[in-house]
Amino acid sequence: TNGYFDLVSANTVAGTKGQFTNLNATGTTTLNTVTANSGTINTFSSDVATIRNGTFIKVVSDDISADNATLAKVSATTVNTDFLTTGSFSASSVNVTGKFSVGGDIDAQNVTVTNKTTTNTLQSSNSSIGTAQASSLSVSGNVSANTVNSTSLTANTGTITNLKGTSATFSTVNSDQYNGGQYNGSNFSTSQSSVNNNKSLIDAYKAQWEACKAADGCQ
Repeated sequence: TNGYFDLVSANTVAGTKGQFTNLNATGTTTLNTVTANSGTINTFSSDVATIRNGTFIKVVSDDISADNATLAKVSATTVNTDFLTTGSFSASSVNVTGKFSVGGDIDAQNVTVTNKTTTNTLQSSNSSIGTAQASSLSVSGNVSANTVNSTSLTANTGTITNLKGTSATFSTVNSDQYNGGQYNGSNFSTSQSSVNNNKSLIDAYKAQWEACKAADGCQ
């Protein structure tokens, strides 16, 4: 029920509450499964981890499955969790059904968050995010999100329902409608209207109007 250890190496550890200085599964002993309802662990390493509720300083694992996890540093291949709060994060695949809060950096190949993501820096090859809040968002591949709030966004291809930010840089923008104060681009057109054609049409009418006024024929 309660355990206080300096070093633990075991095949299976199960308990309702655990406080460990070092829960180690590396070396000759492999820790295949860890199940704990509540735990505070400074260093934790395992092949597969199932965590109900835990606070960890550092986690290194191939596969992490958790209902609620608070981690200072994560390095894993696959992470499946309902709620995850972490500092720096490194993983090949991250699946968070609830909220995903990151204080440091995210370095992942695939990040899927259905609810909300809060992070300072996100670097991802492929990301599907429900709601993202970031000071800097850099995506090398594709980004798909319902809502993005960012001061700076750089993406090669983006499909975003709602974007609010100070600066957004896209190589290609496809939109049915544009609402904004200023747009800088070499070619901008939508299915509803063509800005370039409308500008040419307005200039033509304006020239006719000015010529008519010069001839005193327009009221």
